[in-house]
Amino acid sequence: MGKNKFTKEEIDFLSKNEYVVKVTESQVTFTNEFKKICVLQSNKGMTPSQIFNNAGIGYHLIGNSRARNNISRFKEKYSREEGFSRRTGSGRPRNKEFTSIEEELQYYKDKAEYLKQENNFLKKQKALERQFK
Repeated sequence: MGKNKFTKEEIDFLSKNEYVVKVTESQVTFTNEFKKICVLQSNKGMTPSQIFNNAGIGYHLIGNSRARNNISRFKEKYSREEGFSRRTGSGRPRNKEFTSIEEELQYYKDKAEYLKQENNFLKKQKALERQFK
């Protein structure tokens, strides 16, 4: 975690800005609109200090490295297909409900095959470990 924390006054100031969604003592969450503005203005050659000051956010509060890192991250997300929204299905998979017996049977066959391959790999790994001890 960074050492630059926001004071209560800074949090109050930032939270009143139209481009800020949420502020904690250690981070600021910006609106998608502001993220897009940052990308477009940065591509036109504006510096991070100009972008943040023009938005009324106060570059001196955000800091140089935080501002540059945010803009870099915004550019990366802007170029993705889903844009600034989070990817769906990127977390831990949910337990699946099967619609048919065949689907469930195929699932368990695939799982059994996977486990067989995993066991074979682990057996080979143990054999190699024993060989080199």
